[in-house]
Amino acid sequence: RLAFYWYQKSAEQGCTAGQFRLGRAYQKGIVTAKDEKQAFQWFQKAAEQGYDLAQNALGWCYGNGTAKDEKLAFQWVLKAAEQGHPVAQSNVGYHYENGIGTSKDLQKAIFWYQKAADQGHEPAKEALVRLR
Repeated sequence: RLAFYWYQKSAEQGCTAGQFRLGRAYQKGIVTAKDEKQAFQWFQKAAEQGYDLAQNALGWCYGNGTAKDEKLAFQWVLKAAEQGHPVAQSNVGYHYENGIGTSKDLQKAIFWYQKAADQGHEPAKEALVRLR
């Protein structure tokens, strides 16, 4: 509970890491009630300030959560991927591979999977094996 208190304090003061962690606590229901709307709001605050973990999480919310919008999901994970976030890079590969929120493009999928695989991301390595 003390961690949640400090996440909340730092988030309210504009700390992007605190905003992301508070969003994750709400998303998962960690020491607080699960609240997807609160999670979305905190992820959005941090994502808009350029925090890559929050950008990827916001993309997940748009792709899977209450604010379903595949194009926005793609746009947000792409922002995180462009900053070098390996999970987001793999997610962008998945979007391109399946034409989710963007046009299907296997060359671009391989490009992004490779970027993630180069950082040791196992699901991206598996995707490359599948696509080659």
